[in-house]
Amino acid sequence: LVLLDRPGGKTAKPGSLAVDSIHVTRVPTFLDYITEGCELTVTVAVDFTASNGDIKDPKSLHAMLEGQFNQYQQAMIGIGEVIVEYDHDQKVGALGFGAILPNGAEASHNFALSGSPAQTEVDGVA
Repeated sequence: LVLLDRPGGKTAKPGSLAVDSIHVTRVPTFLDYITEGCELTVTVAVDFTASNGDIKDPKSLHAMLEGQFNQYQQAMIGIGEVIVEYDHDQKVGALGFGAILPNGAEASHNFALSGSPAQTEVDGVA
């Protein structure tokens, strides 16, 4: 890229640019990747640590209230329902951390939400 002379200089058209060469690089979009066969794998991890507050407290973002989803559940469902369509088996990895599991003495930092260590995926999102 060459900037030609300034106003009042010797160039016939001051302020014009001369380009010797140009290379345009196209950045692929999300749709380009999907169209070309890229698959997504959906995995969620739920934080069960006590720092999130009491799930019975309606003011908590983690509230588990009868008949309604909390904001985290709404987000996982809203995003997950879209993304899972691009997953070949439509299974979702569902993991948790920070909970004391039945028969456990201390918090587990990685466990399957299904309750079975051998089954880390569930069918679909909701």
